Amino acid sequence: MASLPSRKGGPRKSSVVSLLLLLTLQLASCFVPPAPPAAATSSYRTRRRIRRWASGKDEIAEIEARLAELKAAKAATEAGEAPPTAPGSLFGLVSGLFGGGGGEGGGGEKKKKEDITDAEAREKYGIQLPKYDAIQREGYELRRYQAMSVVECDYEARPQGYELLGGYTGKGENALGFPMPQTAPAVMSPCLSPKTMFYVLPSPHTPLDPAESIVPPPAPLDDGLRTKTVEALAVAVVKFSGYATPDVVFKKRDECKALLQRDGTPYDAATADPRLMIAQYNELFSLPWNRDNEVWLPIAEWPDEEK
Repeated sequence: MASLPSRKGGPRKSSVVSLLLLLTLQLASCFVPPAPPAAATSSYRTRRRIRRWASGKDEIAEIEARLAELKAAKAATEAGEAPPTAPGSLFGLVSGLFGGGGGEGGGGEKKKKEDITDAEAREKYGIQLPKYDAIQREGYELRRYQAMSVVECDYEARPQGYELLGGYTGKGENALGFPMPQTAPAVMSPCLSPKTMFYVLPSPHTPLDPAESIVPPPAPLDDGLRTKTVEALAVAVVKFSGYATPDVVFKKRDECKALLQRDGTPYDAATADPRLMIAQYNELFSLPWNRDNEVWLPIAEWPDEEK
């Protein structure tokens, strides 16, 4: 077939070029993956973000499983159920990415359906808690703790204190070189200058039987740590969940003072604020609705009728 003449007298090639271009585009479309369905767009984007965190298929699957657990915990909480997590669990650590930076900021008080008892707390956490005598009052509780062996440090931010104390107990950074079983709570005195924090040391340093003698703990290797014995401590306790932000803590402190005044329980008003303590039972990055916190306010003496 003869080619049509061009304006310049040469063969016209534009139709051939157009045909080749069309064939090229059709072939290229065979290799383009189909777009994800509209319903799957969110999970598709999530997988894309996950691939920025992990390089292998196993790691991607693991992170996707953690995200699924997080969604299940959120759904359970919205339904009024307890989220499936426990202190020290891998999910508890991952959930901190979505729960905030360790309780120093953000969030607020969120009430639980009911407070857990000490026996339930021991079963829930599976770790040693110090023993105490208790008197239940409306809105709060009086406790008289056994003598406790503790390791203490000064701190500016809570993660700094957790790292120091965790090195001594969890990593074996002590004179014996042995890690210790986990205990709770972590107790902070945020109104002192400097602020202090201590961990209760496990048995035999804090005996399971309060009638037994305390075994002196090994010396710490870090100069920022010290061990000591906290003798029978009597405190008024108000429980709360969520983040232990200053506004929430001081609100609970004021509630505790009002309740003590209502019941005529003596406490030293001059030293109440400096001696205020916060007890926390969960991992640093626990989700807010899974946090068990307490405000401790020392009382002057154990009530006469309960001695």
